[in-house]
Amino acid sequence: MPFNDRFNRRLMLALSTVVQAGGMVLLAVLPLNFGSALGYIVAIGIGGGFGAQHFFQIWSGELFPTKLRSTAQGLMFAVVRIGLGFWSFFVPIITATGFQTLAYILTAFIVISGVIGVVWGPKTEGLTLEEIEQEQGWAT
Repeated sequence: MPFNDRFNRRLMLALSTVVQAGGMVLLAVLPLNFGSALGYIVAIGIGGGFGAQHFFQIWSGELFPTKLRSTAQGLMFAVVRIGLGFWSFFVPIITATGFQTLAYILTAFIVISGVIGVVWGPKTEGLTLEEIEQEQGWAT
């Protein structure tokens, strides 16, 4: 993330999405063995280092007024964790049909997340929080 405020965040997110989706696809199309697992770990590790979670956390911190920021982030974390808990109930059912099915679904989630960020992510790189608040009309 040292490049966070110097480069186009949407472009970095797109690159990260491609790398992470490529890693997940390895588990979908190749037999599950040491090589495919290692390729997955390397790709997810590299792509995750500057991936969706980081940008969505930055954007959520920047795009809420200071007085609401911690409440909004707490609510978002709660929604995500509840959603993940709900999703976890279905993982055993999905893997019963084969691990590749789960890998394809997870690949789709990575791609959808990346598309959302690339299309609708704000262009706030290089701006201070004060400039963002002014732009959003929150400055007092």
